[in-house]
Amino acid sequence: MKQLNMYLLTFSMFSLTAIAQGSNRLSEPDFKAANFAKAIEDRKLNGSVLRDFEVASEISCQFECISEERCLSYNFLPIHGKEISICQLSDSDRFISGVNFTKEDGAIYRGIQSTCEQDIPCTENEICVVDYRSNTHFCKCSRDCPRNCLDHYQNGSTSDGVYLIYPDEEQPFQVLCDMTTNGGGWTTFQRRMDGSVDFYVDWESFKKGFGNLEGEF
Repeated sequence: MKQLNMYLLTFSMFSLTAIAQGSNRLSEPDFKAANFAKAIEDRKLNGSVLRDFEVASEISCQFECISEERCLSYNFLPIHGKEISICQLSDSDRFISGVNFTKEDGAIYRGIQSTCEQDIPCTENEICVVDYRSNTHFCKCSRDCPRNCLDHYQNGSTSDGVYLIYPDEEQPFQVLCDMTTNGGGWTTFQRRMDGSVDFYVDWESFKKGFGNLEGEF
C-alpha cells in the first residue's frame, strides 16, 4: 500500500507538470512525465511490444511506460485466477497501428493523451500521427490519397478550385487545381491577377509559398 501511494503521488506530480508545460509527454534527463488517455477495455494493441513483464497493478504499468521514453501506449492484461497481471509496453499507438488494435476480453489498452483522441480528426483514408511533446497532430495518407491535381481529376473532380494533396504520402497541403484547361488536372504554382500580392520576395518565401489560393499566390 505504501508503494502504491508513492506511485499515485508521483503520477499526480507528473500530470500537473505536464499540463503546466502544455504537453502530454515530457522527457528530461532527471524528470519524465505523461498524461494518459481514457482506458479502452477489452482491446489490445498487437505487434509493437517493446517488452512485457508482470505487475501488481495498472499504476505500476503506467509508471514503467513513463520511465521508458519510447513507450506511447500499453496493454494491461489480467491473469485469470492470479493477483498479478501482464504489462506490455508499446512504441506505437492505436491510430498508427489501427489494424493491430484488436478485441481481447479483459484487456485494457491505454495510450498517452493526444489531439488524435478528438472525434474523427482525420478522414477514412488517413491515419492520425501525433507529436506528443507539442500536443499536435497531422493526418497522413494511409491509402489511395491524391498526390496532385491530376489524381483528383482522374478520381472524378472536374471543377476548378482548391484541393488537398498528399505528395509522397507526407503531410498534406492545399493547392489550386485547374480542371478545365487542356484536359484538366493541372496544379497551379503561381497566379497573378490584380497586383494585390508583392512577388518581389526572397527564394525562401517562394519555397514556403505566399499569398492566397483564392487570389494571387
